Amino acid sequence: MKAIILGLVQGITEFLPVSSSGHLVVMKSLLGFQSPGIAFEVLLHLATMLSVLVFFNKKVITALLDWKYVLAIIVGCIPAGIVGVFFGDAIEAMFDGLKWVEIFFVLNGVLLIAGWKLAQGNRNGKQLNLLTAFLIGLAQALAVMPGISRSGMTITAGVLLGLDREEAFKFSFFLFLPAVFGAGLLKAREISEFAISAGEIGGFIVAFGIGILALSLLKNTLSSKKFSAYGVYTLVLGLILIVVDKIFGMV
Repeated sequence: MKAIILGLVQGITEFLPVSSSGHLVVMKSLLGFQSPGIAFEVLLHLATMLSVLVFFNKKVITALLDWKYVLAIIVGCIPAGIVGVFFGDAIEAMFDGLKWVEIFFVLNGVLLIAGWKLAQGNRNGKQLNLLTAFLIGLAQALAVMPGISRSGMTITAGVLLGLDREEAFKFSFFLFLPAVFGAGLLKAREISEFAISAGEIGGFIVAFGIGILALSLLKNTLSSKKFSAYGVYTLVLGLILIVVDKIFGMV
């Protein structure tokens, strides 16, 4: 049952700019759910990767047939790949307890609110190029921290750099695909040793289905006011966790 709840949380929060990794850490703390390393989290990310493939369907094929777009995706993935290879162990340690999550929730909120405030005066419609892809990739690299939203950082960066909001939305999730696939490869041995129960399979299925619904919701909230609301949510959540942590010592 706990695995299914985590799958539900993953499906809802993976695509909304509120940080699925941060929410999973919080839920694990509240439910007392323990999994070896982050293997189960990677499995849930693979479920939501499948959600992206189904949601974008033909657009994925079109993108793969455009070598310039594929090159932009590769360039955009470089920063997160470097961070994952050289700092993976240090980052994984941040997933133990709420110490870092609560801080990054607050930072995520501040960045989203400030970013979309600045984006209000931007002229959108700039074409995606390799420099833009790399800069969006830097934003994605920041989101390896639990509590920082990958979709929030990449979509906000894309809009700030002048991309059309729907183009920023699409490129954000096309960057997500190789990033999750790469994380799966890095954790392949750990996942292979992870005994998957019926509950964890249920969590995978729930994350996949809810993920598709969350993508539809996010696409319909690509406006400054609505997007900033996600930032307000994580800012308030982070502050609440800091207060609760100080009182009850949840770390």
